[in-house]
Amino acid sequence: MSQPITVLLSDAAYQAFQRRAQAVGKSPAECAAVMLVHQFHLDHPPEDAACQSARDRFERHFGEVGSEPVS
Repeated sequence: MSQPITVLLSDAAYQAFQRRAQAVGKSPAECAAVMLVHQFHLDHPPEDAACQSARDRFERHFGEVGSEPVS
């Protein structure tokens, strides 16, 4: 289901937004909807608790590998 929303923008913001929408071949409303979906990460299915837990464990290892040169 879709729901309407009204947003008031300054003229400058609307013009910039309109140029962006035109560049991707969409209406400003379509572009706004796509941008909001991406902003709130609604374009990907939500991860379940087990998947998120595994991702957290994996990410804890980021940066653990040393950067010393190998001879």
